[in-house]
Amino acid sequence: MPIQVNLNELEAPPPAPAPAPQQVPSWAQPSNRTERRCVATNDVIDYVERHHLSGASLLTVCLGAAIPAGLGLLDGVDATSNTLFLSEMRENYPAVRWISLFDDTRKRFVRSSPQITTSAGITAGIDGTLSQVAAWCGRDVAEATGVFLEWPLPLEAGVRAAAS
Repeated sequence: MPIQVNLNELEAPPPAPAPAPQQVPSWAQPSNRTERRCVATNDVIDYVERHHLSGASLLTVCLGAAIPAGLGLLDGVDATSNTLFLSEMRENYPAVRWISLFDDTRKRFVRSSPQITTSAGITAGIDGTLSQVAAWCGRDVAEATGVFLEWPLPLEAGVRAAAS
């Protein structure tokens, strides 16, 4: 019998002292496709804000970009989300320069700031994650991680990240 997990019922990690920025794992927030919105509790929002203020890196996937956008962390910079939801993201967070990656499939994520990477959807989030692994651990580790995941797309510096 397969194990079933409702991602919308996951709780935020328990509050803990912020580790050094390079040790903070990326946090991806699940979205609710039916309601077309990011589902985030106050604990999740507080967690993201606290760790961002400590200098930690943040990677968002799909509608998870609504969390840093709602905190004002993406104001005035390029960011992305799933193309299907960009009009709503533009409406809800007009201070962000939302860009679509739909027309250029070589670009899979946007380095919105030195601390924040936004990606369009789940598979683009893998590319964004491998980019973070390369930044933290080096290209060889990122390539090995991609091979281990059986990820078919090569890690190409400067090609997959949209310029911001």
